[in-house]
Amino acid sequence: MPSTPESIAAAALWISASSLAWRLLGAWIRTHRSRRAYPRLTTDTQARDARIHGSLLGLAAGDAVGLPAERLPRWLVRLRYPGGPRLRAGRLRLFRRAGDVSDDTQLAIAVARSIMPDGSYCHERFRDELRAWYAYRVGAGKATTHAARRLWRNRASAPAPLRSAGNGVAIRVAPLGLVIANDDHLLHAVELNGRETHGAPLAIAAAKLIALFVHRAQRFAPGALPRGNQYHGFIEALALRAGFPLDRYRAALAGGSLAERLETCGTGPHVLESVTAVLLVLHSHPVDFRAALAAVFAAGGDTDSIGSMVGAILGANLGSDGLVAEWTQVAPAEYLGWLSSKLSRSSVAARGGMIRCLTGDIAEQRCDVIVNPWNRNAIPTWLLLPQGVSRALRRAGGARALVQLNEHPPMPLGGARETSGFALAARWVIHVAGIDHLWRASVTSIRESTEAALRLAAWLGARSVALPLIGAGSGGFSATRAEAIMREVCREWTESFDDIRIVRRRSPPSAPVHEARPRGKP
Repeated sequence: MPSTPESIAAAALWISASSLAWRLLGAWIRTHRSRRAYPRLTTDTQARDARIHGSLLGLAAGDAVGLPAERLPRWLVRLRYPGGPRLRAGRLRLFRRAGDVSDDTQLAIAVARSIMPDGSYCHERFRDELRAWYAYRVGAGKATTHAARRLWRNRASAPAPLRSAGNGVAIRVAPLGLVIANDDHLLHAVELNGRETHGAPLAIAAAKLIALFVHRAQRFAPGALPRGNQYHGFIEALALRAGFPLDRYRAALAGGSLAERLETCGTGPHVLESVTAVLLVLHSHPVDFRAALAAVFAAGGDTDSIGSMVGAILGANLGSDGLVAEWTQVAPAEYLGWLSSKLSRSSVAARGGMIRCLTGDIAEQRCDVIVNPWNRNAIPTWLLLPQGVSRALRRAGGARALVQLNEHPPMPLGGARETSGFALAARWVIHVAGIDHLWRASVTSIRESTEAALRLAAWLGARSVALPLIGAGSGGFSATRAEAIMREVCREWTESFDDIRIVRRRSPPSAPVHEARPRGKP
């Protein structure tokens, strides 16, 4: 039957409507997952460092306050939001609530979760976090999404980054500046982190400048950031150390007011514009958090990214008490408090333990962490019938750990997420995605799940870990081969724990096998 203009128009309309519906569904799913990404964890009650807490809260506040005006020109910001900056729910941007954050805060949290208890940066932990972030990303940039997608699909062990000079690295490196004290180690960690997603040296240089600025702001007395000519000399020294060009910054200083300077330099997502805008705002408002974010909001452009960088620097200097209280009521505020207490920990001495292969019920193990082999968490737990280790944990009184797992978004294959231990004898339960969507395990999924669980346990500060045979139950993998793979991975982590136990459910009766730890750190 020949096509008519009416049939072609109807087909085009149907395709457009279907595409729009699919995009809206994807946006709703990612927004819903982003709110579940940071559950309430109450097992860590250590006092927080006010500077670290302030920097994380300031970063999230700048992101949430600036998000409504993102990518809007200056005149439209004034027309649409005459009341100035505040936490707003979405209007044209559907599904957004007041206090929701975007990729600026999400990626900064991913970097913070990659810092180990001894203050070192673990790049493999960041790659785990980047893979998991792909499922709940909000407002992500092209370069970071490209790298996360390849990791999520396991298409390459080392994704080739796009040659991008966007601010995707600069917005996330503040936690490194808060924790790593040595400048050389800090710059190395920033470069290692930036190369994962961005191939342009300028993007990494800008990130080094922001990390150094956060580090220096934390060391100044509250409200004592350099001003006037001292500020210019301070920025020149930081830029020289980081390798960031200041030509645009010097040219913008010739303007009159701050608004004119921001208009001269631009407020787009390119690091030459966004990082220069951060330096100009802090030159005019070195101690006033409200005035600094108000200037960023009124300028339009990439307001959430610029606001997050300004908020991180001012929060590192002023502390949590120097921020605007009503702006810090962001969605992950409680989780940021818990995370800041983790980053506030002092360095721990190197440990050395042994690997023990035992037979028994893993739910009865008294240790810091119990590992639960799970699926990719795409199906709610109430639709599943727990088997194997999950059933043992539930029978032992740990049903709430599985319920809390519903608060997490889907995990990539080989990923790991933590929940509280609740009634179990362990402080934490780490759930790993050891089987794929077809409920099958592989050598890769077992190896990556074991590594991810041990990295996460080390980040939590655990001293003892109990692991079952991942993939040997519902995954249909050979128990003997699974144990050999896991023991090979565990040998590389004996320096990080006092006790690593591999617990088998069924095996011939024999004495526990003890392996002396090898020398060297993982």
